[in-house]
Amino acid sequence: NDFTSSTCDVTQSLHSSPCNQTVSRVAHTFDFFSVSYLLTETRGKWERFFSELMMSAKCGAMFFFAEPTTWQLHILIGLWKRLEGLDMEYMWLDSSMYFYALQELDGRVGPAVLFAVKKSHTVWISCGHSGK
Repeated sequence: NDFTSSTCDVTQSLHSSPCNQTVSRVAHTFDFFSVSYLLTETRGKWERFFSELMMSAKCGAMFFFAEPTTWQLHILIGLWKRLEGLDMEYMWLDSSMYFYALQELDGRVGPAVLFAVKKSHTVWISCGHSGK
């Protein structure tokens, strides 16, 4: 099995920044993306990159996010909901996994782990079915 890894700058556009050319070219082929503490460290600067990455990722691509707190992950979930044609299914893998009421709390204490799968590219092109 091949394993591809590359560096990039998440504070820049995935598609228009020269430092992200490699990732931009191959992002649609990746099966798994792992992000750890990056959203918190680059708060307020990652939204464009991850919007473009999510839209570029293939159907079935998996995303694993681990952050020291939940608030950046709640921003990410909100971003997914605002991107037309993006359908992400997600679940919390942290201590709130079995406590739905805790999952919605931005200020809950402790690390946050979120797993997501991209279900469709756009409302016109989907993973094996028409529509979302």
